[in-house]
Formats: sequence, structure tokens, C-alpha cells
Amino acid sequence: MNSFKIWFVRSMRALILLILPFLAALIIQGAPRAYLLIRHGSADILSDYEADILKMFYIGLRFDLRTATYAYAFFLVLAAVLALRGGSFKIFQRAYPYIAAFSTLVFILSSVLTVFYFNTFNRPVDVFIFGLIDDDTMAILKTVWFEYPVVRIILAAAISAWGFYKLYKFWRDKIIASAFKAPSLPSAIIGTALLAGLILSGSRGSMGLFPLRQNNAQVSELTLLNSLTPNSFMAFDWALKHYKSYKKNLGLAEDWGDMDEILEEFFGEAKPSALSIFSFATRTIPPAAQEKPPHVVFLIMESMGTHLLNFDRVDRDLFGELRKHWEEDYLFRRFTAEGSGTLDSFTRLFLHSPSDSISQSPLQTFDFTSNMLKPYLNSGYKAVFVTSGSGSWRNLNNFLPKQGVSEFVEQNALQRLFPEAKTTAWGIADEYMFKYIENRLREAEKNGERLLVLALSTTFHPPYEYPKDFVPPAINMSEAEFKRLANLAASKKGIINVFNTLRYVNNALGTFLTNIKGGSLRGHTVVAVTGDHNIRGVGYPDPAEAVLSWAVPFYLYIPDEYREYAYFDPLTAASHKDIWATLYNITLKDTEYYSLGCDLLAEDKDKPFCFGYFPGTVFDSSGTYAYKSGEFREWTGETTLSAAMEMTDAEHKRFKRYQLFEKLLSWQLYKQINQ
Repeated sequence: MNSFKIWFVRSMRALILLILPFLAALIIQGAPRAYLLIRHGSADILSDYEADILKMFYIGLRFDLRTATYAYAFFLVLAAVLALRGGSFKIFQRAYPYIAAFSTLVFILSSVLTVFYFNTFNRPVDVFIFGLIDDDTMAILKTVWFEYPVVRIILAAAISAWGFYKLYKFWRDKIIASAFKAPSLPSAIIGTALLAGLILSGSRGSMGLFPLRQNNAQVSELTLLNSLTPNSFMAFDWALKHYKSYKKNLGLAEDWGDMDEILEEFFGEAKPSALSIFSFATRTIPPAAQEKPPHVVFLIMESMGTHLLNFDRVDRDLFGELRKHWEEDYLFRRFTAEGSGTLDSFTRLFLHSPSDSISQSPLQTFDFTSNMLKPYLNSGYKAVFVTSGSGSWRNLNNFLPKQGVSEFVEQNALQRLFPEAKTTAWGIADEYMFKYIENRLREAEKNGERLLVLALSTTFHPPYEYPKDFVPPAINMSEAEFKRLANLAASKKGIINVFNTLRYVNNALGTFLTNIKGGSLRGHTVVAVTGDHNIRGVGYPDPAEAVLSWAVPFYLYIPDEYREYAYFDPLTAASHKDIWATLYNITLKDTEYYSLGCDLLAEDKDKPFCFGYFPGTVFDSSGTYAYKSGEFREWTGETTLSAAMEMTDAEHKRFKRYQLFEKLLSWQLYKQINQ
């Protein structure tokens, strides 16, 4: 009996020793919530959400209790085992300051990750973090090195760890010097049982039937509060589970038993459960396009988001040579990307695929019905892919040739043609990509080829490097603007550099368009331009600005001879899925195509897919419909929204139909793979 009491006293000493780093872990994990709330929130936005703010901190604390309990319950169990013998317990006591300081350092680094990830992506850690593995790892590490104060973070973390080591050493010496009276046996047994119960409850974050889960992080209709609720450990755990599931299942649901009903409800009539329901035929095209089919150039521009372009003004030119083209050609303003990352958007654009794993999976050689190149390949076009970045990025150099791309040109080939091009973290300057495309089009003219050029730019990406011989005009920013964009870079100079890089890319694109429209290619070259996603690092806590977080432009140059049957409305609600359907219908004669998109230049746009889409949100001419919250908001401007409103019966009916689109999108990919 005496040995049990001795063991219990030693275990209680270990428990008291671990209480201090446990409390430190709670404070360290909670601090980013307060900091980010102050930084990203405002009195106007948060004024009606006081109760939700308290709930965010309360649920967040429970998440922090889970992670801290997991960490220190392990050390407590280890100490309890070592407490069986006096000598081994002394080893634990000597090691305690080092163990506690190291674990505290891990919590500090996790909080640093919370802050910088949120400042960059405006959300907690998610599956996008695995881009470090799947993406160009060295390029990402270079970006992190140049864009973040890595050295200062490491030094600060090291100094903090040393300070905590001193604190824990002092705490250990104080506890060792204290006398502990052995409790009675019943008290020791009851105390052990209570401690076990507390550890179990803490590790679950809940006293109820279910442990604290991801769903519990939804504490408010305000996205900011939901994003700040979990800590990095919990968010990473969820992301890892999603990542493994996504890799295994390609993001596809497995229950398709109700598809007949879904198809009937979505299309408004009974439809066969076959891919033929996505088959359409091009409408009448002008005689000029029939006589001489045009070259088609589709440019996907890195981080070309609508929001940053809106900072252009009379005395702050962000467009350069691009301005005149932006003003005289077709520009769809109420338009969004469909992915939150480059590959996500690219795969959706290329295959109508909600999974971005395909290019790196065994399916990379699969003959997809939804391959957007097929209508052009079947019409005698040669498909050319050009990027100013690395061809091995996400395995595109292997994937695209297997999907019909006959010429694959990336930074190394471009550098051989343009030796003056300097390598940056993500590739070479975009101007050389544009020069190559222009030269290749002129070569095609001489050889009687018809080209479809698909291009992916890279320059407007952190660390925002542009050629030294480019001299941008002065960029003047107000203090309010600097504050609004504070998360774009670590300093005002860095923010200016972002705009300088944007000006360079826009000017290079504009020069390309000027050259196309000013020579022999003018009359029979169609050029489409969009962004892969909005620029990251700018928060949108105000629900009225939510669309800006996904908004990208869609620019379209069509020669005059091909515009005969085009009906243009700049505020047509649309997204990436609609680009190819629009291109097919102005360039191809009597051609069948696969699509979940809308012909944006058709006179009659009352088609099944004529709405804009971003995962979790659909929008049309009336406003936006959010899947999760069920909110409807009307348009108050090109990309601004009203407060949440009650839906009319017609709007509610449309919303119910729109909610089916995501399942329809996954089902059609599943159907292709498994038919």
C-alpha cells in the first residue's frame, strides 16, 4: 500500500510540473484568435456578432484543450510509468525542462503557422497545405523564404524556447523542494479516477456523446469567426483526412442511388442517366469563321483577380498596354474562378473535374469524354500548351500530351529561344511566353495550320519578380489602401512591388494583344483570357464583398468578322465552366461538344448551366446562393452584395436546383471513369 501512495505522490508531482506547459499551450494557441480577429475584423462587421465572438473563443478553447491534453497526457502517462521507481522518476525530473520547452516550441510554431496561413489564404490550414508535397516544393520553399521573415521567426522561436526552458527549470526546482503529504489510499484511488476522467474529457473536448469535431467550428454565419475557431493542429488533422480521402476517391461521392431524381429535378424533365445529357452542338457561326476557322488562344493568368484590378485609377495605371483592349473588347465583369488554386482551376477548366488529383494519378492516361480539347482536335486543330513555368509542375508534361497536346513548351524551351530570360522561383517572365505564342501563330499561318493554344502564366506569383529592364510608373497608395492590403506583403514597399509586378504582366499581355490585332493574325485569331484565381492574402470578412474572393475577369477578343451572332452583356453571371462552351460556339461549325457550361454570347441563355459557380456558392442575375448557410444576397454592384434576404418562391426553387450542381459535377466525372 505504501508503494502505491509513493507512486501517487510522484505522479502528482509530475502532474503539477506539466500543468504549467499545459496552461502555456492554451494561451499560445488562443493568442492567434485574438490577434487575427483584431487584424481582420472591424467594428462595423463585428458589431452584430458579439455572441458569436464569445462562442468562437469558447469553442476555440475547447479545441485547444483537446490538443494540449493529447500532448501532455502522453508525458503524464510516461511520467507515471517512470514513477514506479525512484531512479527512473529522477530521470524524468531532469528531462522535464527540456521536454516542456520543446513541446512549447511546437505550440509556438503551430500558432505562427496559424497566423501566416490565415494572412495568406484567409482561412485556417486546409488541404492546400499539401501543395508543399504535390507542387514544386523547392519553388514554394523559395517563396516562403523571400516572402516571410523566416530568420526572425526562427530566432524569436529559439529565444522563446530558451525563456520557457528557464521558467520550467525554476518551476521544477520549486516543486521538488516542496513537501507533499501522502493521501489516504481511498483518496489516491478516487484522485486517480478523477484525473483519468478529466484527461478523457479534455482529449475529446466534450463531456457529451460525441467528441468536438470539424462541424463544431461552424459558430457563426460570419466566415471570419468560423475560420478562427480551430487551431492549426485540429485544422491540419482534418486536412490530412480530406487529403487522404481525396487521393483515394478523387473527391467523388460514392452514393449515386438518387441520380435519376436529381437529374429530373435539375433539368426539369426526366433524363437518362448517361453522359449524353451533357452533349450539345454548336450554333450557327458567321461565314468568315466557316471559311477560315480562327486560331484560338486561351490564356490562364496567374492570380489575375478582379479585386486588385479595381485599384486602377486615372493617376495609378495598372494596365499599361492592356487598357485599350480591356475597354474595346468583350469583358465579363460578374465572373468567377471555380478553383481556389491554380491546378484546381486548371483541372476544372480542362476536364470539368472537381478533383485536382488526376494529373498525378493513374488516370492521367484516361480518355476523358469531358476533355475540352476534343472538339478542336476533332476539327483538325493542333493543340499547343505553353507555360512560363516548369513543365514538370503537377506532372503536366506527362499528363497533357496524353490528353491530345501535341506541342508542350515550358520555361526551359523558352529559355533556349530567349537566352536573356532570367529564371525566378516559378519560371521566367511571362513576356517570353507571349513572344513564343505570337511567333508560333505566325509560323502556323505560313504552314496552313490551325492552332489551339492553351497557356499558363506564372509571373504574378510570390515572390513577385519582374524583369529589371521594366520600369513601372509610380504607384501611389493611401494609408487606407495600405491597411486594406496589409497581408499582401510584409511592408509598404512589398505591396508596391506586388502592383509593379501586376503592371508588368498586364502590360506584357497588352503588348501581345496589340501585336495580334495589329498584323496578319488580326482577322482570324480569337483570344480568351481569365485568371486562375484571385490573389491571396487579402481578407474578405464583409459578406457584401464575398464574391471578390473568387472574382476573376473573363476577357474575349473576337475579330469583327466573327461577331455577327454575338449578344454581349458584361454583367452576365458566369464562371470558368462557361468559357469553352462560348469559344466552341464562335469558332466551330456543326460540332458536338461536352459541357456543363453556358454559351455566354448566345441570344437565348435560358440553358441548364447558365449560372456562375464557385464550390459552395452559385450566382445568377438575381444574386448569390450559399449552399451551407442557405443565404441569398442580391447584387448591389458588379461584384458587391446586399445583406442576406428572404428568397421569393422562384428564388427558392432555383436555389434547390442549383444545390444539385456539385453532385452532378462529381457524378459526371465518376460516370466517365466507371462507364
